[in-house]
Amino acid sequence: MRLRPADHVRWAVNRSGVTLVDMRSGRAFVLAYPDAAVWDLLTRDGDAGRLTAKIARIADIDVERASRLVSDLTQRLRVEGLLASENPHG
Repeated sequence: MRLRPADHVRWAVNRSGVTLVDMRSGRAFVLAYPDAAVWDLLTRDGDAGRLTAKIARIADIDVERASRLVSDLTQRLRVEGLLASENPHG
């Protein structure tokens, strides 16, 4: 599944990690490491499947734990309306 930031989301890297802002509501969400790394990689690639192996290496954790991390975070971000699914067929 390919994911991307929702059109109404802006973000900035800062000392705490990454701050996401929902421009519709004005709500801000701070992602600390390793969640910030997940967001960064999602914005570059969007493929949640490939992301797991990268996060396992970056965070020095096993693939199963990385999979849970990616799954849990992407689910939370989708519930908050911060991530959108990309249609692979245009």
